[in-house]
Amino acid sequence: MKLFKPICGWGKLRCVFLLAFGLASAVSPACAAESPRRIFLLEGLTATEESVQRTAQAFKQRLNERSPNEIDVYSEFLDLQRFSGPENENRLSRFLGAKFAQVKPDVVVPISLAAVDFMVRHRGDFAHDIPIVYCCTPTSVMDTLDIPPDIPGVVMEFDWAGTLSLAERLQPNAKRLVIISGAASDIGRRRDQELLGALQPLLQKYDTKFLTALPYDELLKQVSQLPRDSIVLMTRVFEDGSGRARGPEVAEDVSKASAAPVYSASPTYMGLGVVGGHLDSFRSQGAKAADLALDILSGKAPSTLPHQTRLPLQYRVDARQLKRWGFAEASLPPGTSVDFQQPTLWGQYHDTIVLVLLAFAAMAGIITLLLIEIRKRQEAEERRKAAEAEADLRRNELTHMMRVAALGELSGGIAHELSQPLAAILANAQAAQAMLAGNSHGKEEIAEILEEIVQEDNRAGKVIQGLRQLLRKGGNRSALIRLNDLTNSTLGLLNYEIVTRKMKVETELKTDLPPIAGDSVQLQQVLLNLMMNAMEAMASTPASKRTINIATRTTEDGYVEVSIRDHGPGMSPDELNRLFEPFFTTKERGLGLGLSICATIVRSHRGRLNLSNARGGGVTAIVSMPLSVQLAAVS
Repeated sequence: MKLFKPICGWGKLRCVFLLAFGLASAVSPACAAESPRRIFLLEGLTATEESVQRTAQAFKQRLNERSPNEIDVYSEFLDLQRFSGPENENRLSRFLGAKFAQVKPDVVVPISLAAVDFMVRHRGDFAHDIPIVYCCTPTSVMDTLDIPPDIPGVVMEFDWAGTLSLAERLQPNAKRLVIISGAASDIGRRRDQELLGALQPLLQKYDTKFLTALPYDELLKQVSQLPRDSIVLMTRVFEDGSGRARGPEVAEDVSKASAAPVYSASPTYMGLGVVGGHLDSFRSQGAKAADLALDILSGKAPSTLPHQTRLPLQYRVDARQLKRWGFAEASLPPGTSVDFQQPTLWGQYHDTIVLVLLAFAAMAGIITLLLIEIRKRQEAEERRKAAEAEADLRRNELTHMMRVAALGELSGGIAHELSQPLAAILANAQAAQAMLAGNSHGKEEIAEILEEIVQEDNRAGKVIQGLRQLLRKGGNRSALIRLNDLTNSTLGLLNYEIVTRKMKVETELKTDLPPIAGDSVQLQQVLLNLMMNAMEAMASTPASKRTINIATRTTEDGYVEVSIRDHGPGMSPDELNRLFEPFFTTKERGLGLGLSICATIVRSHRGRLNLSNARGGGVTAIVSMPLSVQLAAVS
């Protein structure tokens, strides 16, 4: 408490100030930690150099894989190979100093020999307090660069002996060794000395030829004239004999012009026409440099990290060049990486092929489902047709049975109709016999008797023919029908019933009715059923009122109608609504199938059957048949 009071004694304003200062001090490190770290890549070559692109890409990819925090990566391409000299370096130094003053990097990574050399010599000008990680520097020049021990990095090795060993496995009968190098320079001489030192024990068995510092055209001409069994080793050529700067494309030109296979220990030339070599990898170099940079960002002192990190080399060959020179992969050293293999159709279009196969599988599945559905529908249609055919068969059988049953009910009338002509025939025949026996006859009387016998026989024949038609069973027959004639013939069949039931029939048949098309037997069954219903409906009606009204006419909508009206008690609305339902009947002994069958017959003829209560009592049944409709088959 005593310590607190003096401080607050300064006044409330001072207390607030101290409190705010303390909060700001606590927040400031957190804010600084949240800002992204910065790494600056100094590329010694041009942006178009493929080795530069591969190294930078691998560097950034490793940062993304290992670092959970955001890291900003900046790049600057110095192009020191083409623009050299103190004046240019001083301009670059001032430029980078101004840039770093504005945005200070946490780590600077020079890539390639030229960039590392520039950074070491000018570090104090613009990056004296910035950690440095170098990359892609040949081991042969490390002693000339004088890199301080607080600068860790990754060195690059060129294994010419291993590269020649690869060539010997592929060309075991080679007798000539050709070595290509660029214009004389300190770096070039060091590389040549490194190559000769590595190959010295092996040169004695070859006829060795050096193509050094030649003009470009002369170099291409010389390699085009080499024997096929030559082995060509090519170092990195930065300048030709004329002093012109050359990029990686020189490997492509030389390999294309050469009459013998070309090899190189420089990973820059891999993929540009050389067969291969025992190589380092720019991707591995870039990834390892990123690991060192991340170690520094995590707080490790640069001096504690390896000063020279060497990466394992690997035999690598170009599959396209193996094919060009006819080399077998079986001759390669174990573990050799075969790059640039032509992708198979599956490898090149794997995703597309999978999608197409999936699409075909989906289409095949859909087609299969559709075929199954179509088959199901066909089977359902076949079952429906079979059911309809079965139903038609049963309906026809039922129709025939109803017809036979109706004739059974009319058997008394039919017997009476037949007995009359048969009795007349018998009487006339007996009269003719008597006249012949008494010799009291004349030709005219005999002729009249015979005429009456013929007429009565025709009358009986028509009755029998009508019965035979009603009793026949078989396919339906469509023909032109006169509705008035059909009505009269039906009344003839019912003549006995009409007399015995004391019925009166009043007809109003319109003359000159046009014919209709249909099955006369089936339509007569309809009329027979409706007329019988009319008579049965008047069973309890007084004899004086038992009248059946039958009329025919044509309608404006193209139909011929026959109406049959009784004078019975009529029907209730519920009965009228259910008249055509199977097994519904208003008769004590009825089956409830007559009107249902009649409606089916009329509909099969494209007609209409309607029953309604008539004014003044009774029920009117109207059969409407279309005009001029020829039916090939009536179901």
